[in-house]
Formats: sequence, structure tokens, C-alpha cells
Amino acid sequence: MPCDPYTESGYFDTVRTMAQVLKSGTADMVLMGITPTYPSTKFGYVIPEPSTQSGCAGAEQNGNPNRAGALKVKRFTEKPSVEKAEGLLSEGALWNGGIFAFKLGYMTGILRKYINTDSFEEVFRNYGKLPKISFDYEVAEKAQSVAVVPYNGEWKDLGTWNALTAALDYHTLGNATLGPDCTNVHAINELNIPLFVNGIDNAIVAASPDGILVCDKEKSEALKSFVDPIATRPMYEERRWGTYRVLDSTIMEDGVHSLTKIITLKAGKSISYQLHNHRSETWNIIEGEGVLVLNGEVRKVKRGDVVTIPRGYKHTIKAYTQLSFVEVQLGPLLTEDDIDRFDFDWSSVDNR
Repeated sequence: MPCDPYTESGYFDTVRTMAQVLKSGTADMVLMGITPTYPSTKFGYVIPEPSTQSGCAGAEQNGNPNRAGALKVKRFTEKPSVEKAEGLLSEGALWNGGIFAFKLGYMTGILRKYINTDSFEEVFRNYGKLPKISFDYEVAEKAQSVAVVPYNGEWKDLGTWNALTAALDYHTLGNATLGPDCTNVHAINELNIPLFVNGIDNAIVAASPDGILVCDKEKSEALKSFVDPIATRPMYEERRWGTYRVLDSTIMEDGVHSLTKIITLKAGKSISYQLHNHRSETWNIIEGEGVLVLNGEVRKVKRGDVVTIPRGYKHTIKAYTQLSFVEVQLGPLLTEDDIDRFDFDWSSVDNR
């Protein structure tokens, strides 16, 4: 499911209907089709079979307009021109909502073309080897049996800055200030320094650890082609265990690369038991208390402690309270892919 639609409760009723259609066995894959409100060029389209007799079982309406019967999919069309979109609407086409339902066995069958295993752990370790291609192209458009369940309720795709700011009821977020000579400007600041904007109109100004954007709102839909060539590694991420923020990245004259992060673990959370093949790490604990496992040795850590982790050493850490540390990585190759993960039973440590 995508994370950026603005919608209502009927949307989730339609998701439940998709599950019913899938259980009926009438299609290998079921997706949600958004009833179009205009001939958009921003979305892909799903064209169902024209006959009303092609509907699939398992999707009773029950008087709910958001739970129309499922239809067999005839074909897919990627983002069209306005003229072609108008023609698609006359065929009863739906916007592709980006929500797919399928049985686990169906997807593992596709995965085996690239990773021949039944082990989740093996798939997880080799995930980076899968083709870097969209789910639509690699899976949905190649499926032989596909159904679509229409959704007729409120839905907005907030995947562009222009769409997102149109749904906001405020113009600044974070440490940002707009001057008196701004019209239709939104300023978003995730940095710890002030941001002031004045003398521009119809613009989005966004500052984050990953970069700074200043763009006309109407041009924001075309950002991807400009951003991809200049994008670097993520500078800030939220994970299941907490967050990290990159503070500095430097390449020395001898080719050694250093990367400095501040990492914060939520109380009770831990990182995976892992090792790195191309880098060493030094951790300086600056907040909280926790327990460290380094190559099988267990010890408690607290503010002021410094931990040295040589290359190839297995390690993990668990936070008793919220725990923050500064991590300095050193090595010829510093990437998020340089990580081997291993199973670890925390009960053997927690019961000590």
C-alpha cells in the first residue's frame, strides 16, 4: 500500500473487498482502481474488460458505494497525454491506486526466478539482487489473471509538493518564517537552523538533512529527473528501532572514507546482530543506558562509554532507556549494503 494518499474510511472497506475477491480464487492478483475525476496525466490507468459480465465473484456491494464488484483487467496504460486520458475515461478506465493483493505463494513463485529459496532470511539477505524495477512493470503487468475493485470515494495523491501543500492548512513547518512579500508559499524546515523566505510567489521551500529545495509549485511534478542524478545516500532515516542522522562525510587523501552519524534507539529496541566487511566503527555513548554484545561478549553501556568495533566483528546494542550515540565509520567503502545480519536471542541476555 502507498503511504501518501489522502482518503476516507471507505478506502479501507475497498481493501477488505480486495481480500474477499482474492480468497474467491478468481484472480491471481487484485488491485484497487480509483474512479477518475478528470483526465489526469499523472497516474497510470487500469482498463477493465468492457462487459459487465466479466465481473469477478467475492465482491458483494452490500449497499456500500465504495464496494462495487470486481472487474477483470484488460490492460494497463502508463501516464498518458490529456487526449489519450480522455479516451481512456470513455472506456471506463480507472486510475491505478498502487494497492495490490496477492497470496504469498504467488509472490514467492515470482521471487524464485531470482532467488531460488523458500527461506525468508535468504530472500532478506539477497534483496539487493532483485531487479530495480517498479512492481507495476515487473509483476502486475505480467500477471495472467488480474482483477480490479473500483473505489469511488474521496482520494488525493499527495505524491508531489504541489498536491501536498494544497491539502495543508498551514504555510510553515519547523523553524521557518515567511516575510510580508510572499504569496502562496510553503516553507518546510527540518534543520536546526532558521529559515526565512521573502519576495517569491507560488513556491515551495523545503530544507532537510538530505538537501534544500526551492521550486515553483507548478514545476514540482518534474523533480524526479533532476533529483536522481544528484541524490546521495540518505542523510536521515526513521527505522523500527529509532533514527539516525548523518553529521559528516569525508574522503581522506589516502582514500579512506569517514562517516559520522548520531543514532538514537528507543527504549527497549535493538539493532540487528551484524558485522561489516569493509569498515570499523567507534561508538561514543552520549545519552541513556543499554547493553552491548560484541563478538559474543556482553557488557552494559552508559553515557561516556566508548566502544571500538573492528571490521568483521559481530555486534548489536539494546537500549534500556532512550539511548543515543555518535558513530564514526572508517573504511574504503561505506554503504548501507555492507552489513551481514545474524539471528540473536535477546532472552539469553535479558534474563541475566
